[in-house]
Amino acid sequence: MDNLISYYLNIHFQQRMGKNSRFSLRAFASELKVSPSFLSDVLRGNKGISPTRAASMARLLKFPTQQASLFCDFAAANYSRSAQARKSAQTKMTQSRDLAQKCFLDAERFQVISEWYHLAILESCQLEGFNPSFGSLAELLMLPKPIVISACERLKTLELLRIDDESVFVTGGSVHTECKTPSEAIKKFHVSLIQKSLTALENVDVKSREYHSMILSIDRTNFEKSAEIMSKNSQKLMEELEGSGSRKDVYALTIQLFPLSQSQPEGGAP
Repeated sequence: MDNLISYYLNIHFQQRMGKNSRFSLRAFASELKVSPSFLSDVLRGNKGISPTRAASMARLLKFPTQQASLFCDFAAANYSRSAQARKSAQTKMTQSRDLAQKCFLDAERFQVISEWYHLAILESCQLEGFNPSFGSLAELLMLPKPIVISACERLKTLELLRIDDESVFVTGGSVHTECKTPSEAIKKFHVSLIQKSLTALENVDVKSREYHSMILSIDRTNFEKSAEIMSKNSQKLMEELEGSGSRKDVYALTIQLFPLSQSQPEGGAP
């Protein structure tokens, strides 16, 4: 397995330098409360860090909950002094990978959670400083509490959520589905988000939303290439948004590319 310690720290360091060209290794080391020489060795993968140090760094950098867990588990699995602690952390990391694999849903299982608020609930549970419960989720997402309770029960059935009394906890990673397979469930999910987008366009302050639309003429045979570029760029944007700063709000990112005209026959318009 790759060195997740140096991987995550390098990503964070590069992001900070991208925002501030004067941000230095010394400044990063000061932020993490370590010496520049030690941090340099860690970034190059020449030195490891203790689980205690990993927990401190994850806290200082405000890693999302799941990323922080993986970061600390990797440190424990590789750099704990106790053989038993190393073995326990390795087992935990294996279980985490298994959970992530369970989050790939076929269309039939996705049908159960095809309304937008199911995935919004999962993201809300990872907000910094937020204690997710039926009541707090209902208030945050502006939903009736009975809808939140029913949604959480469905997420629990798919092993994506754990419920203790009225508190809820995420148990898996990001949800993926067979997006290229025609499915009424996936169409329903897109429609529900487009409807939320229309509501946000009317009611959310322009300083808190961003919309871009354009109409263009293209060669339809390049559609698959265009769709691939859109997918890669949206993934890159998601990683940038989730990896920088604190997670304090839940947003939706929707991107569409669709025809406004009928397909022209070979040789052009009649």
